[in-house]
Amino acid sequence: MKNNFSVEETVEPAGYKSVFTLRVAFKKVEGISIGKYAKLFASRDTKLKEESREKLEDTLNQNFKNADFNISLFANTLGISERTLHRKFVDLFDITPMQMLEKKRIEHAVNLLKKGTSIATVIQKSGYRTESAFRIAFKKIVGVPLVGYVTSLKEDSMLTLKHDIESLLGTKVGDLDSNGIKLALRDELSIYLPQRPSLLESLAASASDHQVIELLIDYEMQKQSN
Repeated sequence: MKNNFSVEETVEPAGYKSVFTLRVAFKKVEGISIGKYAKLFASRDTKLKEESREKLEDTLNQNFKNADFNISLFANTLGISERTLHRKFVDLFDITPMQMLEKKRIEHAVNLLKKGTSIATVIQKSGYRTESAFRIAFKKIVGVPLVGYVTSLKEDSMLTLKHDIESLLGTKVGDLDSNGIKLALRDELSIYLPQRPSLLESLAASASDHQVIELLIDYEMQKQSN
């Protein structure tokens, strides 16, 4: 029963000839029906697994940003062997502890990248020592190279911001010439961003449309990271 055998599968190994004789004997010895016992054990087993899962996840969440944190230290922190740690992870998560650790680090890195955090800072805050190791892990987990992913984020941000600019100005950006866009932006942003004179100054007529968009993206990303 404790090995997840059914009542029927327990009959012969227990030395009984039928389910009926097993049930009668079990109730007589344990004082409880074999069916109720199985349900109680299953409930207790589920609770223990949930507690074990929470403990493993909590330990991982507290330490994954530490570049020194590896599987050996993970096991030592829990007071178990690496083999036991591996078995627990496969049993509870269907994944190895190393795979879980790497997945957790890259998920954290992706969240930081979406906020506009620099790659160097992302590496430092995600538990990696070198950029090469980070790039390899990133592609393995995310499925695309780091450069391609960052470029895609930037392009998405640019499209969103371009739409926001059009909403702000009440006209399609394409309907204004380069100088018209910059002058309209300067007039509009001078109202909302008086505390950022450097931003307004950089919206000079000499700046290209691309530089204007890039500048505002940088500003938005800085705002999100603060």
